[in-house]
Amino acid sequence: MKKFYFVSIVGCLMPLAGCAGALGPPLGLGPGPDQALWIGLFILAGGLLWRPIRGMYLRWLKPGGTPENILRTRYAQGEISEEQYLRMSQTLAQSKGQSA
Repeated sequence: MKKFYFVSIVGCLMPLAGCAGALGPPLGLGPGPDQALWIGLFILAGGLLWRPIRGMYLRWLKPGGTPENILRTRYAQGEISEEQYLRMSQTLAQSKGQSA
């Protein structure tokens, strides 16, 4: 699998370098214009994929939101009892008061 990944990366980067071995420039426009066109295509693909990828990483970094929301969700799903919920929310309120 690693070999396939490496070959794929090299295959994608070859047009960017403007070389395709004995075949010459991939699009036949010459080394300069071929490179410029491929760079433009990579920038366009990156621009189109930026928002979905960014949203995915933001959801991955902050899956549950604030500690209060996580606590409410756990209580609503029945993972913790009412007294645990009250104790934990009181602890969160105290720690928030101390940090402010």
